[in-house]
Amino acid sequence: MKIKWFKHFSPLVFISIFLLHYLLFPLPSFALLTDGNNSIQDEVMDEGGGPVNGGTYAQPNSSLGQTAQGDINDGSRHILGGHTYKEESSPITTVTVTFSGQIWVENETNPDFVKQATESAYLGNINISSNSVFGQTFSCASCSSYTLTADVAAGSYANLYFSGTSNGYSIVGWDEGNIASPSASGFGNYQSISTISANTSKTVNIAVTLGSWFQVDSGDLSVASGDLQSLIPSPGYPFNLGATKSVLISKNDVSLGNDTTPSNQLFKVKSYSNAQTSLNYDHFYNLANKPTTPTLNPSGNAAPASGIYYASGNLTIDQDWNLASGMIATIFVNGDLEIDNKIIVPVTSNITFIVKGNVNISGALVDTNPANPTIEGIFLSDGSINTNFNANPSSNRLVAQGIFAAGGGFNLTRNSNGSVPSEQFTYRPDLLINIPDFLKKSAYSWQEISP
Repeated sequence: MKIKWFKHFSPLVFISIFLLHYLLFPLPSFALLTDGNNSIQDEVMDEGGGPVNGGTYAQPNSSLGQTAQGDINDGSRHILGGHTYKEESSPITTVTVTFSGQIWVENETNPDFVKQATESAYLGNINISSNSVFGQTFSCASCSSYTLTADVAAGSYANLYFSGTSNGYSIVGWDEGNIASPSASGFGNYQSISTISANTSKTVNIAVTLGSWFQVDSGDLSVASGDLQSLIPSPGYPFNLGATKSVLISKNDVSLGNDTTPSNQLFKVKSYSNAQTSLNYDHFYNLANKPTTPTLNPSGNAAPASGIYYASGNLTIDQDWNLASGMIATIFVNGDLEIDNKIIVPVTSNITFIVKGNVNISGALVDTNPANPTIEGIFLSDGSINTNFNANPSSNRLVAQGIFAAGGGFNLTRNSNGSVPSEQFTYRPDLLINIPDFLKKSAYSWQEISP
């Protein structure tokens, strides 16, 4: 009868009984824990998760206690025991850091990143943020101080990141503590120097400076490559001071920041491809019949009399040149021209420098009054014209009058840190009238075109 009962028992009943047993009594899984000398093999009731090997393992029902039977074997001892596991997660502890401070304009010749009584508050845009994981961002369109609260992981560092300044300003540094006598200071972004284990307040003052910009007084300006850019700061100043209209020609774009020049005084020509010319040092040197005398010494020369002069290599102006009335001189420099002293040219005179290399103007030359220019004359360079040579940094203002042309472009790297331009160029049409006769020749470019 027993054999007959199994014979007639439905297979579906076997399956149902097996599933019921599995739900009530989950299958064990195994984990082998070893430290190299001892091993623990655990049989864990973990809802049939299967065997797990490794130093640690986690069960899916971590909120409940779990029964395990362990076989502990270190080679000489064999212990069979039972124990219970319960998993718990450790919360991440955070602390609050409060940053606050003033934001001011650093305008000293040699920045010390300490706010002086003569330095004003910054009232432009700025973004200040702390640690990216737990931090916040403070944004302000017009403020001279800030407060930023951020949560950071206990035991970590707290950082500040600065960005988003506007109107030609840039962030140059910070100081920590008393704004008049800080305990620390530095360039760029601020980083705390100690591990933070409790709620902390930090005073970090932020220094910004006005980026360099330049200005013209009449005359035209052309850029053969790249953009023509002078980021005039707020509240706005004119790019062209003169009553004469100016034409600005750029290979790409023209950007003048907060320019207040009347629209009828300034014309912009963008995306202009100018033709290449041969009006360089060799061209003018040939027009002058390749002079080799009289020569100038590399340095120590007084202002020359009228005539054509030649420098076989680099030439340095290391004393003031005050030209006499009616004097007309042309100087060919087969090298670089370095200007360390003033060059003053009266209205009835002319001096023209034609330079094979670069024109390097010392950053130590300064004159804050446009009526008293630093250098005057016509300067034609195959290389570049550099306004801040041998000075880093220089906040001295350069006032130059005349005609300036550079095949290699201009490097305007002075920074006046204020509402006045770092460089000001004034057009002098009288110098063009007084050029020597051999330069008064028209240049023609013949090109055959289809009818």
